[in-house]
Amino acid sequence: MAHKLITVREDATYWELKAYFQSNFRKIGSKDRLIIFSYLINQTSYGIKKGIAEYNREMIDLYRFGVENKIMIIDGYFDISSFENTVILYCKDKQYEWALKFIKNWKGYLEPKIRKYIVAVSEAYILFEQGNYNEAHQKMLSYEELDFHDHIRAHILLIGCYVELEHYNIDFIHVKCDNFARSARRSKVVSEENKRAILNFVKIVKQLDQLGIDKYALLEELNKMDFVFSKKWLTEKIREL
Repeated sequence: MAHKLITVREDATYWELKAYFQSNFRKIGSKDRLIIFSYLINQTSYGIKKGIAEYNREMIDLYRFGVENKIMIIDGYFDISSFENTVILYCKDKQYEWALKFIKNWKGYLEPKIRKYIVAVSEAYILFEQGNYNEAHQKMLSYEELDFHDHIRAHILLIGCYVELEHYNIDFIHVKCDNFARSARRSKVVSEENKRAILNFVKIVKQLDQLGIDKYALLEELNKMDFVFSKKWLTEKIREL
C-alpha cells in the first residue's frame, strides 16, 4: 500500500494508508514507522503542490500525530530533518509559540553532539519568519564555519539573513551563493532533488539585485521550477522589487 502511494499518488490510497497506520503504528518497528510516515508526508506535500487545500491541514495534523506518538524518534533520538520540518511547518501556519514550545519540550531527544546547532537553526528560523532578521543572524553565527553535510537549511537561512540585512553588499552575497552552490554540486550526501532546489534558490537570489530586472518574468521563472528552497520567501522578495 505504501509503495502504491508513491507510485500512483491516489488520494484514496493515502486515506486508506493513513487509517491503517494510525490504527496499527504501535505494532510496527520504529524504523518502518518512520518510513511509512514519510510516505504519508510526501503525499501531503504532493497534494499541496497540486493545489489541494485539504492537504495543508493534513500536513499539520500528521506532524502533530507524529510528535505526540514519537513516530520520528529512532533509537532514542529525534530524526533531524523531522525536527526541523516540524518547526518549519508550524511557522508557516504562524504558530510560533507552538514551535518554540516544541523545541523546548523535544530538544532533549536530539543527539547531544548536534543538539545546540539544531536548536539554534530552529530558533533562528522562527525569528526569521517573524521578521527579526538581525536576531536570526546572531543565532546563526555559529554556523558560519560548519561543514556542508546536514546543514542545508543553515546555509539557506544565512543567505536569507544576508539579503534582508542592509550591511551585507551584493558581492558578499554572491560569493556566499557561489560557495553554497559549489558545495552542493560536490556533495555526495545531498540528493539530486535537493541539489536542484539549492541551485535554483541561488539562481533566483543572485537576480534579486539586478538593475532593470523584469520581476514578472523572474516570478514566472520561479513558479516553473519544480524544486526550489524557500519559494514563499523568494516570491515575497520578487514582489517587493
